[in-house]
Amino acid sequence: MASLSTKIKEYCKANSVSNVDFTSDVLLQDDSNGQGPYIKEWNISGLDKPTDSQLASYETAGNTVETNAGI
Repeated sequence: MASLSTKIKEYCKANSVSNVDFTSDVLLQDDSNGQGPYIKEWNISGLDKPTDSQLASYETAGNTVETNAGI
């Protein structure tokens, strides 16, 4: 299963955003409640925060990226 950050990078790349800074552009949080990480804050101007279904559509691409990177 691709990580949330990888799926976000792929979503951004598909929408002409080449770099994502996870300290300012997108802040992720995991409340350790079994629900996993989620987007706490979205600060990419001109690109709407993706829905869960939009992110899910990047699962295959994310898996490929992570496999190629040896993750």
